[in-house]
Amino acid sequence: MDTRLLQTVARGTDSGKAMIATATALACVINGDTMTDVLRQATWLILAITVLIIVQVVATAVSVKRLGRG
Repeated sequence: MDTRLLQTVARGTDSGKAMIATATALACVINGDTMTDVLRQATWLILAITVLIIVQVVATAVSVKRLGRG
């Protein structure tokens, strides 16, 4: 097997963002979803992560105050 060909192909696929976008679009086509549904799910994911971060920050601030460090 010629490893030079694999190295050339590996170098050509360094663009991870394009690969992720292509995989997402392909997954939508395979699953019959629309890009709107994917974006809607991504919005909910970002919202959930934001809420979790806010809860963690508030919990840390409350625990620091209770320990008398604040």
